[in-house]
Amino acid sequence: MTDLARVIDVDPEKCLNCHACIAACPVKFCNDASGDYVKVNPDLCIGCGNCIDACTHDARRGVDDFDRWLQALSQGERMIAISAPALAANFPGQWQRVHGWLRSLGVREFFDVSFGAELTVKSYLSYAEKEKPATIIAQPCPAIVSYVEMYQPALIPWLAPADSPMVHTIKMIRQYFRNYADHKIVILSPCLAKRREFDAVGLGDYNVTYQAITDYLTREGVNLDSFPEVEFAGGVAERAVLFSTPGGLQRTVERENPQAAGKTRRIEGPHVVYDYLKALPAAINAGVAPVLIDCLNCEMGCNGGPGTVTRGQPVDVVESHIEKRQEEARHRYLNGGFLRSAGAARRRVRRMVDRFWKDGLYGRVYADRSPRYSIETPTNRQLEGLYQQMLKHSRQDFLNCGACGYGSCEQMATAIHNGLNRRENCFHYEKQSRNEMTQILFDGIRQTSEKLTRALDRFTGTAGESPAGELSPGETVSMRDVAEISRGMRTSVEEGLAHIERTIENMDVIRSSNRSTEERMNVLTEQIRSIGEIVGIINAIADQTKIIAFNAELEASSAGETGRSFEIVAAEIRRLANNTGASTTRIREKINEIQGSSNELVESSKREGANISAGAGIAAELQNVFGKLSRYAADADQQINRSIDTQVRVFEEAMSELEQIRHQIDGYFQQET
Repeated sequence: MTDLARVIDVDPEKCLNCHACIAACPVKFCNDASGDYVKVNPDLCIGCGNCIDACTHDARRGVDDFDRWLQALSQGERMIAISAPALAANFPGQWQRVHGWLRSLGVREFFDVSFGAELTVKSYLSYAEKEKPATIIAQPCPAIVSYVEMYQPALIPWLAPADSPMVHTIKMIRQYFRNYADHKIVILSPCLAKRREFDAVGLGDYNVTYQAITDYLTREGVNLDSFPEVEFAGGVAERAVLFSTPGGLQRTVERENPQAAGKTRRIEGPHVVYDYLKALPAAINAGVAPVLIDCLNCEMGCNGGPGTVTRGQPVDVVESHIEKRQEEARHRYLNGGFLRSAGAARRRVRRMVDRFWKDGLYGRVYADRSPRYSIETPTNRQLEGLYQQMLKHSRQDFLNCGACGYGSCEQMATAIHNGLNRRENCFHYEKQSRNEMTQILFDGIRQTSEKLTRALDRFTGTAGESPAGELSPGETVSMRDVAEISRGMRTSVEEGLAHIERTIENMDVIRSSNRSTEERMNVLTEQIRSIGEIVGIINAIADQTKIIAFNAELEASSAGETGRSFEIVAAEIRRLANNTGASTTRIREKINEIQGSSNELVESSKREGANISAGAGIAAELQNVFGKLSRYAADADQQINRSIDTQVRVFEEAMSELEQIRHQIDGYFQQET
């Protein structure tokens, strides 16, 4: 058993998860709404297309084979076409020109599915005559067939064991028109689900919908009036051109058996046909079921299928095109009015049908696809748990509002149990959650209001002053405290600035005194240098005195006794000169020591002067920094005071508004209680 083809596509970007598609879906659980958008499971989807009309966001569209078919045709694929009866309703007055356009693209020949419907009626009547079943469920509608195979396999024995009109037509071509044996077949169709039928029977290559053809003609600007009308090949239909209209099967059967009207049930529309099928086994068991059930998924029949352009048009207008064609077909079988007998025309139709009908050729078997329906029904205990999760605690909580798309809280719980939905998509849960969130919000506003009241008290410093000393753990500082700190900082900065100014003044005095000392030391150094020069002069005089004394001694020694006294004087002078030289030598040594110390003192004085200048520069920089700090502290003090005044007004206004909101909330909850 093969997987079912995907015939419904979902655009996640456009899907709003509104669940309108689930509400329109006859089988519900083929939709998965557990995520951000509603996905479709092809193996559970019957392909009815109801969700496409229900989606107002253009998030769902039908999938057919148009693009694949057009590409194959452009590549030279040999091809013929069969056209469903709804062609006349979707291209009124131009349906034969559609064939002309297709022939221009390379399609070789065209066959009428209406004649396949004539063969289908023959197959039904033959089966009824031979097997005499209690009831026959007509199966031209693939959505009905898929529904029975998936969801009500107990009805499979009652499905007509014959092919649909389309498959009758395809088998007729393969059996009686062998010259097209190597040609692919494109089906011009009003139905998306037909793709599933072709896959099931292994016949039919391309399912191309009328909607896709119309979109292409519009997009490419193709004018059908520029193409010739092309007739059908093969058998010619009569009453069966009505097959696309609700009751068309019944009216065709009545042509062959006028008493069939009283034994046929005509029913269509997704809102009634599936409920009818659910109740059918009971009617069959009770022996009150009709012999033939002419059932279709779409309310307008195949004329308004999901692959048509007529959906939304007035039903009388749509069906008038089919009725017109039916009148033309009947007139044709009356030989243009030459034959006056309806019986004669009926015999002509039978002869035409018999040419292409063969016993055993058009049989159909069905597959039980219910094992793929893996939806688990929760137990009562599981349901209770699910209801608790959905905040359904009392009878009043079970709204069965249908907002989730399922129509009942139990089905929604079943979807959640199977992972096909989530509780957040339940209207009641969302409402209760919203109320809880509103309550939480209101409580939060109350708490915020109270906190703001305390904050305002702390902010303005009206909540009482803290005891002297450090703050206790967790205690906060009010803006008033910040202002006091700011003013204290400003005072400290100003005091520091005054101290620095006094320091600079003292540094200036020290620097001036150091300069005076340095100048005096320079003078002393010069004086010491002058003493050294005087000592040098004395040494020179002493040296000369020694020379003179020496000469005097020489003269005295040569003078004899008369020079004796002069020699003694000369010796004394020499001794005095020697003593003077020795004294001046010691004096010079002391002067050198004093001069060295004086030089060191001068250098030290210079270094101290440099340090004093550097200190004065640093003090000046500190004075500049503290001056800026003083100005910043003054500005900050003013700004803080202005900010406090502004914030107090803002807090007071906020408090007033919050008080009003709190009163409104209190009034709201008093009304609720």
